[in-house]
Amino acid sequence: MIARGLLSSAEATLAALQVKQVVIGLAYTGVMLSDGSCGLAAILNERSGCKALHMAGTMTGQPALDLTHGLLSADPLSSALGLATINAALTANLPLSSSSFRALP
Repeated sequence: MIARGLLSSAEATLAALQVKQVVIGLAYTGVMLSDGSCGLAAILNERSGCKALHMAGTMTGQPALDLTHGLLSADPLSSALGLATINAALTANLPLSSSSFRALP
C-alpha cells in the first residue's frame, strides 16, 4: 500500500519532531512542525460541511509521528492530517529562497 510506504519513509525524520501548529479548513489542512517545516493536504470528504474534531485543541506539542498514523485512517480528516504532517517532513530540508520562485506571466 502506498500510504504505508510513505509513512515508513518519513518515520525517521518525524521521530524527533513535535507538532507546532495545526490549521483545519473546509477543504485543506495544514501542519507546522517544531523545526518550522509545513505541510498541506486536501481533505477528501464526500460529505460537505463542518464537523467537530475530537482531537481539537490537543494536537499541538504531541509527537509528529503520532499524527502521521492518521494517514492510514478511513476518516478523511485524520487521513489529511497524517498526509499534511508527512508533507511537512518531506519538505523540511528543501532549500527555499525568493530566487526559487518566479512569477508566472
